[in-house]
Amino acid sequence: MGFVIKGEFLERYNADGDTEKTLSIPSGVKRIGTRAFYECPAEEVYLPDSVININPQAFKRNKSEYGITLHCKPGSYAREAAERMGIDYAD
Repeated sequence: MGFVIKGEFLERYNADGDTEKTLSIPSGVKRIGTRAFYECPAEEVYLPDSVININPQAFKRNKSEYGITLHCKPGSYAREAAERMGIDYAD
């Protein structure tokens, strides 16, 4: 279970039976890959300021649903990406 990170790239979150509802992406992660959180039970994810690229499919649960809230600072890349992708966000 846990984050699969290669360098500064978050490849995926390996839930494997995990029931965590809140996750914090480690600082230093800059990019989040395709379907990184597919089949992940988390409802809230805290993103560090270091994130500068999020694949549009990173947080999709299925073809039409995100079902997640991203916690990120106003003015950050992560906040702009959440707005652009129609993902719920909070500070």
